Amino acid sequence: MTTEAVTRYYAPQVRVIDAASGELVGATPVPGTSDGEPLVHFDVVSVRVTLVHTDVSQVQIVLNNKSFDGDGLPRVPPWKYNALDRITFGQRLRIEMTYGHQPWTKMILAQVNELQFGFGASGDQLTVIGEDLLSVLKRKPDRDKRYGRLPSEAQIVSDVVERSGGPRFTGVAVSDPRPDPEGWVTNRGPLLAWPSFSEQTPTITHQKAQTYLQFLQSIASRMDFEIFVDFARNYLPPDATGQPAAGSSSASGHDPDPNEVLLHFEPARSLLDGGQPPLWVDLTYGVNLIQFSPTFKLWDLPTSFTQTGRTPARVERVLNQVDQDAEIDALVAEDLGRLSDEDPRLAPLPATRLRRDFMAAGGVPPDSPLEVTFTNLDQERAVLKAKAEFRARVRSAMTAEAQTIGFPSLRAGMHVNLGGVHPPFDGLYYVTKAIHTFDAGGYKTQLSLRRPGMQPPGQFPRMEASS
Repeated sequence: MTTEAVTRYYAPQVRVIDAASGELVGATPVPGTSDGEPLVHFDVVSVRVTLVHTDVSQVQIVLNNKSFDGDGLPRVPPWKYNALDRITFGQRLRIEMTYGHQPWTKMILAQVNELQFGFGASGDQLTVIGEDLLSVLKRKPDRDKRYGRLPSEAQIVSDVVERSGGPRFTGVAVSDPRPDPEGWVTNRGPLLAWPSFSEQTPTITHQKAQTYLQFLQSIASRMDFEIFVDFARNYLPPDATGQPAAGSSSASGHDPDPNEVLLHFEPARSLLDGGQPPLWVDLTYGVNLIQFSPTFKLWDLPTSFTQTGRTPARVERVLNQVDQDAEIDALVAEDLGRLSDEDPRLAPLPATRLRRDFMAAGGVPPDSPLEVTFTNLDQERAVLKAKAEFRARVRSAMTAEAQTIGFPSLRAGMHVNLGGVHPPFDGLYYVTKAIHTFDAGGYKTQLSLRRPGMQPPGQFPRMEASS
């Protein structure tokens, strides 16, 4: 299923909503009417939403801080937000964006954590900094918490979330995030199944010097997991947007709880294993892709890895080495994908294979081993940790920055399908960051992308010189 990002013909809109009351933030009625409707003055100058595939996402809202009376004259004192009663710390705001008469797409539910006031020639404004509800886990417990051997890490995550007071944990049941025909997406579980282990979790202690989030991140990094907060349901514009979606007038029935967010602790959503993602956005250079700047880095990539350590059940040291080219390439290929109708000749090559080919052609020895050490892990979890560290290095092989016209459907943790740049650059990329900016310059989206491989460079179409 694609949420094809075609050109929009309606003006973009943004709104800031107080999650508790449902009222618009920065909207003040003023005398007069337009088409029989009361006039409203909006204080929102700009909105910038930064969504990341793992960790805390953020919003920055700039509001006009000037206050006027019913005759349009400045009040005394002339400041609207100085009393910290309209915007206050801990307040939860929901940011939504849309085009035309389509349903609103929810961008972030954020807690106000920082206020920045500015007075002077540049304008009297208030900048509101908010973070999504994963920020609730950026606190430390008052005592250590020891976890004995449990059936799975999911029980540890669930207990951490309960102790922290953070948003409800989604659990381990796999969710299908494909949108329905109207564009509504349900996101109540992980995209990929959790790995199964034959042994229980190792004994682990959450020390009080660690925040709840740091403790969970330490587990996520060794499992190649992502941790983030997202809406339980949302509207992502479907194909051929530009016209209102069918049934959009009854959109409220699809979103009975607009503030419901869930904490996700799940396998990296980039692990497509050569398959097709359930949701992606098509971007075409020269149409809706304004700028695209890819970077290749091959020399520093590992070509093999060795894991050493001791498991709780064994006294002797464990040594496991993975150095066969096919096995190494297969690990990288798990982080690559392609569309079902794509020419198989353009399937992306793993970065490790590209490194061998390019370096061998230059006469440079190709070996670059990675050593991964572990303690207090069983063999299965140790292997998972080694793979996670190996993939983390290889994922830097090909990264890119891209800018598009604004599309609310572009989210971190999903894929985009690039076209119009030709091999080796076309194809699927994983979105690690999506920055949505709405200001006087319009609405645009900045993307950070990654793909640990590329299409075969030799497939680039060339114009042969005529004889």
